[in-house]
Amino acid sequence: MAIPRIDSFIANLNKVNSELKIQTLCENELSYLRLAYNVQNEVNEDGIYSGLATYKRAITEYRKAIYELDRKHNAFDYFKLSEFDARNLKQQNARSTMRNYVNRMNNHIFTIKNPIEYIKRSVELLSADSYIDNILGLAALTGRRVNEIGYASEFDNCDYDDMYEAYYLFEQLMDLEVLDFIAVFGLSKKQTYLEDKNVSDSGIIPVLCDKELIFNAMVELRQNKTFTCLNDFHNKTSKELSKKVKKLYGEFLGNNCIAHDLRKVYARLCYDLMVNPDVKNDDGLLAFTATCLLQSVPDNYMKFVSTKSLDSRNVTC
Repeated sequence: MAIPRIDSFIANLNKVNSELKIQTLCENELSYLRLAYNVQNEVNEDGIYSGLATYKRAITEYRKAIYELDRKHNAFDYFKLSEFDARNLKQQNARSTMRNYVNRMNNHIFTIKNPIEYIKRSVELLSADSYIDNILGLAALTGRRVNEIGYASEFDNCDYDDMYEAYYLFEQLMDLEVLDFIAVFGLSKKQTYLEDKNVSDSGIIPVLCDKELIFNAMVELRQNKTFTCLNDFHNKTSKELSKKVKKLYGEFLGNNCIAHDLRKVYARLCYDLMVNPDVKNDDGLLAFTATCLLQSVPDNYMKFVSTKSLDSRNVTC
């Protein structure tokens, strides 16, 4: 696994002032990262260019550091994916979206087995001795990405008015008072370090247990385990998260589940717990999923259904 050398790269970038030297420095660092992440030029049987997505995440971290140095630095012109890699990544993402869309059209939808126990398991993980378990529990109960739980995001209380403003369109479909809502700040996919993005870095989300449990677990996690950046988090946790999510959630989601599936399950369970009993055909599910996950959501987030209609009275935490 590559170790990003962001600090030394920025230090060296500070020492050069010619366009050619900036270009050479960027190209050398990109070559190092691409080799270290073992980026493949051919797709594997799953349609993935191995290492490419991780390489792209590393580039994003470097670009953030360049931005902090100088928002208009010439290095931005060179420190980016090559046209070849950008095209491959676009194709990879397109394949994934189409594959998930076809699966949905063919009713290849996975069942959440025993969703009440799934939520209870997640709550138990909040107080586990392992910080990896803590991260997975928090991810399952909040729907946030694991890197946001471990590094990027902060949680806080939100006003009722703020919640209502975000979710009032759903008040005819669901009971907005069934679940607690919290504010989340610092979204890893919102690249606010670039001036022209002009996107929100916060939002309001429901949570699948008492919000105080979430707040307390988050404080404990951040006190006990720290990371220097998103890439540091990824390098130190990805393998263990991949193993643990299968061990802890395989009985509910299948043995091939991944950490990102917790995000999809969260959206489904929030909808099931809040939706009015007379609502048919998952009316409003896609729009609600987009709202609670704080992103535009294609069909590939509609991966799971619960085994039965959920009653919030059965969820105790």
